[in-house]
Amino acid sequence: MRMLLCCAIGLGLALVGTATAQQKKDKDKAATIDKDLLVGKWETPAVRGIKGAKGPAREFTQDGKCYLGSPDGKGPRLEGTYELDGNNLTLKWTGAPGVPGEVQKFKIKKLTKTDLILVAGRATESWKRTK
Repeated sequence: MRMLLCCAIGLGLALVGTATAQQKKDKDKAATIDKDLLVGKWETPAVRGIKGAKGPAREFTQDGKCYLGSPDGKGPRLEGTYELDGNNLTLKWTGAPGVPGEVQKFKIKKLTKTDLILVAGRATESWKRTK
């Protein structure tokens, strides 16, 4: 009887171990993001309690270029390129002449027609589509 019980427990643990390994493999697999959904202009949502204050706007073009600046287009504007690999987004900003550019790496947590959520370490950025 003990032998039968030990065999049943061993079989159960083996099945649980295989299921856990498959779940980890699925979790590590990057979700494919549709580049066409990323293309467009994105702004940070309005902050409650602060009137008139607008955050920056990001723009992604079909040809792999990206821009960061004020939502109304006035003032300075950073230019760069972006690469999308699965759910990994890499932004390479062009520096001023003689100054190297900056590279930012994000994971896309959510991308819909209206919402974009980017995660970099512990920081999370939320964006809403404008165009």
